[in-house]
Amino acid sequence: MCSVDIAIRHTLLSDIPAVLRVFEIAKRYMRRTGNLSQWGDAYPDEAALKRDIARGWSRVIVRDGTVVATFCMMTEPEPTYAEIAGAWLNDDVYCTLHRVASDGSLSGVVEMATNYAAQRYTSVRIDTHRDNRPMQAAVLRKGYVHCGVITLFDGSPREAYQYTRPVLSDCAAEVLPLVDEEGHVVGRASRGECHGGSMLLHPVVHLHVLDGDGRLYLQKRPEWKDIQPGKWDTAVGGHVDYGEDVSAALRREAVEELGLRDVSPVHVCRYVFESSRERELVNVFVARVSADDVSPSAELDGGVFLTFDELNQFVAAGEVTPQFASEYAEHLLPFLRDAHL
Repeated sequence: MCSVDIAIRHTLLSDIPAVLRVFEIAKRYMRRTGNLSQWGDAYPDEAALKRDIARGWSRVIVRDGTVVATFCMMTEPEPTYAEIAGAWLNDDVYCTLHRVASDGSLSGVVEMATNYAAQRYTSVRIDTHRDNRPMQAAVLRKGYVHCGVITLFDGSPREAYQYTRPVLSDCAAEVLPLVDEEGHVVGRASRGECHGGSMLLHPVVHLHVLDGDGRLYLQKRPEWKDIQPGKWDTAVGGHVDYGEDVSAALRREAVEELGLRDVSPVHVCRYVFESSRERELVNVFVARVSADDVSPSAELDGGVFLTFDELNQFVAAGEVTPQFASEYAEHLLPFLRDAHL
């Protein structure tokens, strides 16, 4: 399933011809297997693909540098899922997989797309045409549960499924950009390579969150994390995906980790952090929000707003990650003092 020559990344505009080729191959396969009406001749088209790319939803699966599959990971509630003839498994925050397609050269595409989505959401939903027997078989093999039937805006019914993730682990095959110390992309590598002692410099985003009372929010890292499990850490933190810019990564992580859709981040600094396992180019931001707007993802083990006295006690007791401790002392506190925040 996951190997060094197979990678999942954001779709680039330069990938459009390859993705459209995959769509055409998938449509021909649908017709051969008795699914005659799910995708018409003009769908999915280039305009739909460009919309997915602009929203940051489209992904490609690449093998040895060639796009062999694609999927859309919709990160907003799917309007047609509001009503279902049946019942969803739960009301957890979810993402939706749409337009899953392969050129036929790679098996397990549904499983790979689901694993990728489940790294970010506790719940994944998908729908398919009742005649799409191969897709139905694939989702059931992966562990999806048939929940009922939803209706598209054009009145067409679709079989609806939901997947809830088991205990997670970081996916070593996720593709990350490699950068120089100015942030310019100079290559790419898998997450496993970046975290495996190679010291390849890759970019991350950190967002420190203050509430109206001047307290700082810390998240609790879950035990399945491959680095510093169980420690308290920066409110929002994550990798910049390959093909994604820093501002887009910051917005995505703020939504995914804390449900923050309307923030005005202020840039604090950029610095290189080095541990025994990795080197990161850290892009640091701070934002003030209402405490009521913070809704931590189930991907985290919760979080807490702390006064600075309480925070200093956490740091002194070694309850925070070493990176947070150094970033807090060397970068965040001086910035907040200078900015009178």
